[in-house]
Amino acid sequence: MKSTQTYIIVLAAIFIAGFIACKSSSNAVGSVSVPSFSFAVHSSFLLQQWPIDQSGNKIVDSMHYVHETIVDSNVSIGGESNVYFGIDSTFDSTNTNYLFSDSIYFREYGSQVFEYDLMKNIVNTYAPGSVSGLPEKWNMLMEAGNAAGWLVDTSDFNATILGNPATLRDSLYGQDVKDTTMFISGDTLLVDNAQQTGTIALTSSIYAPVVIYTYMAYNPAVVVKLVSEPTTLKGAGYNFNGIERDLISVVTK
Repeated sequence: MKSTQTYIIVLAAIFIAGFIACKSSSNAVGSVSVPSFSFAVHSSFLLQQWPIDQSGNKIVDSMHYVHETIVDSNVSIGGESNVYFGIDSTFDSTNTNYLFSDSIYFREYGSQVFEYDLMKNIVNTYAPGSVSGLPEKWNMLMEAGNAAGWLVDTSDFNATILGNPATLRDSLYGQDVKDTTMFISGDTLLVDNAQQTGTIALTSSIYAPVVIYTYMAYNPAVVVKLVSEPTTLKGAGYNFNGIERDLISVVTK
C-alpha cells in the first residue's frame, strides 16, 4: 500500500506540468494560410511561474522567475539536426538567487513546433531525481491552423519511481484553437493558442485527466503563456495544483 501511494504521489508530479517558442512567410494548412514559427538564436526572455491551486488561483508566495535564452540552432539530438537549443534558468521570487537550470530543445517545420524530452523536462521540474527510465523522444507541441487536432503522444513505458519499477501510460492530443495578439511589456506579439488534453495513468483505475493551454508567439518563437490546469487523480482521491507561466518581457529578439 505504501509503495502504491508513493507511485501515486510521484506520478502526480508528472502530469501537473506542464512543460517548456512571426516571420512574414506562411504555410498552407488545407486552404488556410498560416504564419511560420521562427526561433532566434540569442533571443532571451523573462518569465514568471506560479503553482495554481484547485480554484485556479496563483499561489503568489511560490512564484519564481525564469530566464530563457535560445543558445544555438545547429544541435543534433534524437535523430534530428538543426535543432534549437535553449536554457531555462530559474531564480527565486526576488529574481536574484539562482536555483537551477534546464535544457530545452525545439524543432520547427513552418507551422509546426516539436519539443524534445518533454516527459523528462516535466519530471525534472516537479520530481527531480525521483523518476528514471522515461523515454527520450520528440513530440509535437504546436501545429498552427490544425483545428482537427493531432496526436501528441500515446505510450506505455517502464520507469523507476523512487527505486521501484512501475509502468506508466500516457495519452495526449493537441488541437489548435486560434491566433491572438498579446501585448508584452511594449512588444506586440502574434500568438498561436493550442490545447492539449488527455490522461496519464499508473493503472487502468488510477489516472489523471490532463488539460494544458499553450500560447506560443510566432516571431520570436517563445511560449508566451502556459497553463496546466489543476487535476485530480481518479481512483485515488488526490488533488494536485497546476502551473501557470507567463512571459513578462522580451529581453533580446
